[in-house]
Amino acid sequence: LTSPSIYRDMDKCIECGLCVDACTAQKINAIGFAERGASMLPITAFDKPLCETGCISCGQCTLRCPVGALIERQDWHRVLDVLDSRRRKTIVQTAPATRIALSEEFGLES
Repeated sequence: LTSPSIYRDMDKCIECGLCVDACTAQKINAIGFAERGASMLPITAFDKPLCETGCISCGQCTLRCPVGALIERQDWHRVLDVLDSRRRKTIVQTAPATRIALSEEFGLES
């Protein structure tokens, strides 16, 4: 259950629901609860991979997950390979979610 930028390992999930809260707060709702009571489980709609949902890869769920069941994919080495190759022009853009996450980290208001 992954996306190009987020990896999910449900074996690590403790079913705390913090990822659901984060996704709901972003108004994305890619992750939600299935079942009720003791069998309640945070999953995607119809248990689809994140890449087949409305997930925008903002990473808020990865920040809230206390056990590493949701983590960002570490693709920085691929970026360095492209930069080192100098075969193409490289343009970098900071996504809005990154700016917001940085401002939240440093206690700045939007």
